[in-house]
Amino acid sequence: MEMKGSRTKDYAWAISASINPAFAAVLAKFFLSPLVRYGLVIFFNVIMWECYVNSLKALSSL
Repeated sequence: MEMKGSRTKDYAWAISASINPAFAAVLAKFFLSPLVRYGLVIFFNVIMWECYVNSLKALSSL
């Protein structure tokens, strides 16, 4: 039997996976340097994929 707190943490992975690309899009609009823009987009997308994979492991993905 799973504890309620554990399930909440599992859903936090899924929510974080959806928020990170939004941060990438919003923050990339504020920087003039293309290098910083691309760096932010790549950074937040890597974090998004890590959160997505963790959410698939934690929650039922079927």
